[in-house]
Amino acid sequence: MSGSWDAGIRDMLQYIIELVCISAVWAPLLYLEWYGTATVQGFFCADTSLQYPYRESTMTASIMYPVSCIFPFLGVIINIYCGWKTNSLSVKSVYRQVLVFAFGFGLAHLLVDVGKFYGGRLRPHFFDVCSPDWSQIDCSVGYITNYTCLGSNKTRLRKMRLSFPSAHGSCICYGVVFFIVYIQSRNLKKHLGVMPATLLQAAAVCLAFYTCITRITDNKHHATDVIAGACGGSAIGYWMAALLQKLPEPLSHMKKKS
Repeated sequence: MSGSWDAGIRDMLQYIIELVCISAVWAPLLYLEWYGTATVQGFFCADTSLQYPYRESTMTASIMYPVSCIFPFLGVIINIYCGWKTNSLSVKSVYRQVLVFAFGFGLAHLLVDVGKFYGGRLRPHFFDVCSPDWSQIDCSVGYITNYTCLGSNKTRLRKMRLSFPSAHGSCICYGVVFFIVYIQSRNLKKHLGVMPATLLQAAAVCLAFYTCITRITDNKHHATDVIAGACGGSAIGYWMAALLQKLPEPLSHMKKKS
């Protein structure tokens, strides 16, 4: 009885530590999203990379965030179904899989936001959104750091300095790579069939590629912004999915098995 009680206490402490770790990632992320101010960078008057028109996003943030999670959670659902069929389903194991995914998602986004707010790279539509007061600017100086924006849209003005790296590219590639590695590492192709599982993985890759391309064609990012975001998100997605393979079972569950 005391052994079971001790295992339960250790599990509870483990849950608390895990939630603290999640908070350590998500708290600064939310702070930057809500209150962050980007570093003010200058520009060259003849910089053609900043002269693109403003366009609405093909893949808005309200769509991108759920889409980034669809395939990973689909993988978890498939794993739950396979575990149920083979009588090897562990609710605590599923909980930790979701927890690791959420931790990685927050980490990928946090790294992006650090780059955005402290880098302050100007978006391709900077001139269109900022509408600099050219009457007060002497282009012969070269690099312009003292300028006034006449644009009135406060949301666009805040975001016009958040080009590098791409959050869309990072988040969507994080979710897709996590899903692909998750399916492979848990050998779920054996239950789904090779072709259906591969088709799902291919669909996820196509979705990620489409999202990344739209960030360039919508004039939201430079190509290097998207590449950097995609690489960072992919690396963390692979890391988190691989981590699940080595994640120890809850102590109380191990106790029951022994």
